[in-house]
Amino acid sequence: MHLSIITISKDDPNGLSDTLTSTQDIGSIEQIVVLGGDHSRISVDIAKPFNCTSIQQLDQGISAAFNLGLAQATGLGVMFLNGGDILLEPALISHALDWLDQHPDIDILLYDAIFDDALTGPYRYRAQGFYGPRLNRIGLGMPGSHQAMVVRRSSFAQVGAFNPEYQVAMDYDWLCRWHKISVSTRCVYSVDFPPVVQVDGKGISISREPLCLYECFWVLRRNGLFKGRYAVDYLNRLLRFCTRYTMMKLRLNSLVAKIKQWKHQ
Repeated sequence: MHLSIITISKDDPNGLSDTLTSTQDIGSIEQIVVLGGDHSRISVDIAKPFNCTSIQQLDQGISAAFNLGLAQATGLGVMFLNGGDILLEPALISHALDWLDQHPDIDILLYDAIFDDALTGPYRYRAQGFYGPRLNRIGLGMPGSHQAMVVRRSSFAQVGAFNPEYQVAMDYDWLCRWHKISVSTRCVYSVDFPPVVQVDGKGISISREPLCLYECFWVLRRNGLFKGRYAVDYLNRLLRFCTRYTMMKLRLNSLVAKIKQWKHQ
């Protein structure tokens, strides 16, 4: 019984090295690396000393890279660490495997992460706390950092792979699809555990947040979720982004940083 960790990396050999270093010499893991970009040959050389399976991919997007990794995965659960993300808690592996093995109703485990934000510095990114079917606050966005989620691999057979139509919101789309088909016997669980991963805050979904919000809107629409509470939550999310964006345009970055630090205390 093991956990598959899928890492995608594009033109960031140093970040890839940091991630692979953090996952080495840990039992019960299968490390899969999907490499792309103009310097994939350098990344291949970086990955060689590590115990991992490397796949080179023509640059077809993040979804395609995730799906290539999934096609190789054989673990009970799957975790997605992007190049530059650091696994902080090796004990997560045995903990997640035990939970998935002993609780066959759970499809998704949510853990906390340390988010290394370019504006505020590191803060604890707390997963939304619940145990039960469906993600009823999905309109607000991701229920936690996708890098700090462990997903039962067999659930991809029911929900399907990542949708290549989305450049940055493919994980959100997958969760919305899971939410739509989940019934009372399938659950998501927020775990009380120390932060398991340090997330690189320079990720594409952060630097391209307007695109992310645009795609999330269409995810909700196409999945029939842009209604009622989901729509209200999404509009709340959009209003908060517009407020933050306006404040930063007014060069109130220090105030934005303080608000974010207060929010995540």
